[in-house]
Amino acid sequence: MKHITDALEQLNSGTHQSTLDMEAVKGDDNTKFAAYKRISNKQAENMADFVARMRPEISILDDSLSLSLDSFGQAIILFTDFGSNPESYSQLINALSAAAELRDSIVQSKENTEQLRSVIATLPRITIQFNRAKRDLLNVLDTFLATNDRGLNLLGAIETTGNSIIESWVPQATPPSIEPDQQTDGSNNRNPAN
Repeated sequence: MKHITDALEQLNSGTHQSTLDMEAVKGDDNTKFAAYKRISNKQAENMADFVARMRPEISILDDSLSLSLDSFGQAIILFTDFGSNPESYSQLINALSAAAELRDSIVQSKENTEQLRSVIATLPRITIQFNRAKRDLLNVLDTFLATNDRGLNLLGAIETTGNSIIESWVPQATPPSIEPDQQTDGSNNRNPAN
């Protein structure tokens, strides 16, 4: 994840610089047009660098996430072999808490990526180089979102399994009995004069 964070920071830094460069453009229309084109192509290079860094990182993340969550899920299933005891219960609760924290982290990452994707998608068509870089960037963000979705699906299955195990360990509570003279509206009014 550190490499992905670094790539995002580099993209953000380059985009910020391109914005500052665009705001600083002065001169007649021909001068401005040439400057905007040059800045757009520089931003396209920034976007292309991001895509080149992200493609292998997303693949590594996807493989690692799938492998680790599959193993985590198998470990959760093993709790059924140990039976219901305070130590197993505590360990399973801790494991489910870790899964919930990871889910929250992935959800936050997904939301941020969706926002970034939305902003990129609304950028106008400027130059051929910029348009190509924009398309490639949207594709890599879609791949990253799909990786997040796969992770969330695996975590959902892990949490469902863990919660099912906990439910199987907790004895079913018996509903409280109602005394024959209690009213069905739930009140305890036992005074026959009322």
